[in-house]
Amino acid sequence: MGVRLRDGAVLGGIGYATWSLTGKAILERMTWPVALADIGWGLFVGAAMAGAAHLVLRSRWANRSSR
Repeated sequence: MGVRLRDGAVLGGIGYATWSLTGKAILERMTWPVALADIGWGLFVGAAMAGAAHLVLRSRWANRSSR
């Protein structure tokens, strides 16, 4: 599961960084602390959703194979 959490965090970080760094480049009022907090949030959300998906899919496959 560790690999899935890492991969989810990387994907979430990249997605949020794309928006956040673009926003930093074009919006005058966007500050670095806000941009970095947004990227950190993306890391967390990506890892959390990857972990949740892993648990749900693992339980579904376990139930399927026991039939």
